[in-house]
Amino acid sequence: MKTVVLKTNLGVFILSFLVLVLIQCYQVNVHEETSTYVLPLHFSYGLVKGAKIEIEFTCDEAISLYAVLLNSQQLQDLLKAELSYPKKSYVHPCKIQTQNRFEFKNYIKKVINISKTDQYTIGILNCKQELITIDGKVHYQNTFRPEFPEGKQYSPEIYGCASIINILFFIIWTRLLVKNWKIRKSFQICIWLIFLAKNAQLILNMINSVQLLTKKQSFQTISVISNILHALVRDSTLILVLLIALGFTTVRSTLTINEKITISIYSILYTFFDIFNLNCEETFGKQSNKCTTFYLISNGLHFFITFAIIAGFNGILEQLRPQIERNGIPNKTEAQHQFYIGYQKIRCYFFYYLVIPLIILIVQSTVLHWSREWLIVLFTELFELFFLLLPSYYFRPLITNPFLYFEVYQEKYQMDKGFDFESDYEPDYVHTEDNDIQIDGDDGEDCDDGDDAEPENENKDVKQEFNIDIGGLESSDFI
Repeated sequence: MKTVVLKTNLGVFILSFLVLVLIQCYQVNVHEETSTYVLPLHFSYGLVKGAKIEIEFTCDEAISLYAVLLNSQQLQDLLKAELSYPKKSYVHPCKIQTQNRFEFKNYIKKVINISKTDQYTIGILNCKQELITIDGKVHYQNTFRPEFPEGKQYSPEIYGCASIINILFFIIWTRLLVKNWKIRKSFQICIWLIFLAKNAQLILNMINSVQLLTKKQSFQTISVISNILHALVRDSTLILVLLIALGFTTVRSTLTINEKITISIYSILYTFFDIFNLNCEETFGKQSNKCTTFYLISNGLHFFITFAIIAGFNGILEQLRPQIERNGIPNKTEAQHQFYIGYQKIRCYFFYYLVIPLIILIVQSTVLHWSREWLIVLFTELFELFFLLLPSYYFRPLITNPFLYFEVYQEKYQMDKGFDFESDYEPDYVHTEDNDIQIDGDDGEDCDDGDDAEPENENKDVKQEFNIDIGGLESSDFI
């Protein structure tokens, strides 16, 4: 069994590493090959409201291009004023000639114009500081994408809809949690905080986007807080899945000392570097080498935590499978079969959870039009919230088995480790062999004769056959 688990984890490790390398290579190639200049609405030359030009070109071919969307009067004012353009420390050969004003189309890959005016003029300042002008007409489109000069943002309506969806799922999840998921209170509070932080992040982004559209500037403090909440939500979700993969609150009620120390260190480091990675550009600038360092460390920690989650899923499944095959009585393997199916489903959805960012990145960069970006936001939010709903359904207690973890595990853990463990969840009832729930204190009245003692011993023998070992700790399954 250990050989099978080792081969499975090794295959998952190689597959995860290849996916991570593919994502990084794709992002690096896109970042190095193309550069996009987007003029904000509050440009100093006074753009028409609703006007936008987006020019995408290669850095090696036209590094000094500077495009401005102007009308005729603004162009005349510009010719009289002092020209300026983004200066670079290195010079590339000029590929655009002034005598052929349309030659720049060979280097500019995409130009998007949205304006209510009929006439426009594009002014291009080439490497020789010569102004090239091109006149044309704008075809007004009904769709409008608001311009956000400070990074990638969405409209306030998208953030508002995402916040409403988050609240609805929070209500649904809470009802499932209260009715079906009898887990420890600390675990419940952790998931509640994830939903609240996610909703707070969406509300802050909505406020920031409204500020960008009205006053053409954002609140720096709101942006930083939103990035911190985004990092906390993402990291807490990953650590939560790691605890489920280790069997916490499902097949055992506590973790070992080494597991607690390791998870605490990894979660603190991962959150720390993830927060600095998201706020690096605002703190150190876009060209700082520290941003690359934070980015690599954050992705490296994310990769190792992901591998630990998949290895934990595979380990529990390999331990539950032979027990279910050996104990063929349905009513005695009901809980084990439930856990086995639950971990299989969650492992499959976790694989989808890993692959979806790569799919979204490819679709968004190739075929998806900018006016459909709200679909990406909706899909990712729904999938993430649905992923958090899975444990509350698959690990719900059965009528004959109201415990998710074993009632004898806590006593055995205290005897083995020699210290007291205070659990938030203390059951007041135990199971008998005929699958009836019996309250503590009522089990001594009908067991006086010797005939009733023998089934009790058989029951102990049956319980010993359900021992499983997770993380070096043995826990006995309940009947």
